[in-house]
Amino acid sequence: MTVTDPLIGKTLGSCRLDALIGRGGMGCVYKAHHLVLDRPVAVKFIDASGAAAGTIGAAVREQILAEARSAAKLEDPRVVAIYEVGEDCGMPYIVMQWVDGESLEARVKRLGPLPPVEALEIIRETAMALASAHKVGLVHRDIKPGNILVDTHGAVKLADFGIARPAGAAATAGEAIAGSFHFMAPEQAFGGPPDPRSDLYALGATWHYALTAQPPFPGPAMDALVRHRDEAPPEVRLLRPEVTEKASGLLRRLMAKK
Repeated sequence: MTVTDPLIGKTLGSCRLDALIGRGGMGCVYKAHHLVLDRPVAVKFIDASGAAAGTIGAAVREQILAEARSAAKLEDPRVVAIYEVGEDCGMPYIVMQWVDGESLEARVKRLGPLPPVEALEIIRETAMALASAHKVGLVHRDIKPGNILVDTHGAVKLADFGIARPAGAAATAGEAIAGSFHFMAPEQAFGGPPDPRSDLYALGATWHYALTAQPPFPGPAMDALVRHRDEAPPEVRLLRPEVTEKASGLLRRLMAKK
C-alpha cells in the first residue's frame, strides 16, 4: 500500500511542497515552488517528524537555524544559496536554491569510478567552496559525496550547511556527533572542536570515493570511524593505477592524521 506524504501539496511559509526528494538524520528535503519568487526551490525541514511533537529542544533548534543563517551569508557560486530561514507549524525550515542535477554520490553510482581528471575538477571546485566558508570562520562538518552536487551543465555546488559550526566553537550541551563516519575526520568523530582541516580530511575521503566508488574504509560505520583514527589512508593507485603520483600524494596529505 502506498503511503501518501501529508505534506505534499501543502503551503508552508512561502513554499508549496511538491515532492519528497530526500530524508536523513537531520530531517527531510522537498522540492517545492516558491510562491513569491515563482521558482523551484529545495526546502529542508529540520527533523520534520519530531519538530511538531516538540522533540527538538528550543536551544538546539535555534542553534541549527543560526548556523543556517550563517551559511546564508556565503556568497559563492559554488555554494548552494539559502533564500530563507524560518519556522511554520512548529517546524523549522531552510529554503535553498534548487540544483537541477545529481549528487556526486548518485553520479558515481550511475557511472562508476570517475575519470581522474573529472574527479579532480569536482574536488577542486568543492575545495574552493570550502575556502569561502573557512574564510568567514565556518566549518561545514559534513563533507561527503551526497552533499556535493553537479548540475546539468557540469557546475559543482556544495550543499547542506545544516550542521556547520563556527571554527573552534564549543559543543552544545547534549550535542551528538553529527556527520558521516565513512568520511569524517577522526578528531571530529572523537569530539574535537570544529576545525577547517577536518573538512579537508573529509574532502580527501570524498575524492577517494569519486575515484574508486567506495569510501576509504568500507564496511560498518563504527568500524570505519575507528579505522579513520588508527589506520593510514589507503593508496588509491592500488585501485586506480592511472591516477598520477602527484594526485595520490595530495590525497594522502588531505587525509593525513596530523
